[in-house]
Amino acid sequence: MYLFSEGCGDPILFLHGMPTSCHLWNRIIKKMSSQFTCIAVDLPGLGRTPRAPHGFRELDTLAATVEALRRKRGIEKWHIVGHDAGCAIAVHYAHHFPERVGRLALLTPSIFPELKPFYLFEILRKPLLGELMAPAVNLLFLEPRHAACA
Repeated sequence: MYLFSEGCGDPILFLHGMPTSCHLWNRIIKKMSSQFTCIAVDLPGLGRTPRAPHGFRELDTLAATVEALRRKRGIEKWHIVGHDAGCAIAVHYAHHFPERVGRLALLTPSIFPELKPFYLFEILRKPLLGELMAPAVNLLFLEPRHAACA
């Protein structure tokens, strides 16, 4: 995979979606590279990375490719940011290699056709109605945060 790396500090891997490339992250990397080692790749068949026979269909293979990249760069643990289809790869990677992931950020994860969204999500996506219902949803579904133990 084509790889772009800039900066110093804790490493962050950026995984783009479709049909973008590592350039999706240019402005973010520019702002974060003073504090982090920012690594962005072009996923198979996109940007400068040649198409792979499996494409995006075999997420376990893509996760293994990301792990090989981590080992090759000598990285002990990294944070991962995924966007769109890159979220699916990030989740599979974190599932298979949890000890190698510090934090995981998923930005606009793609919805897969076989997954039916919970009916409440459709209501919450309506303008104004979702904004008005958000505080109630937080109370109903999210666990309260407790103070950390000393």
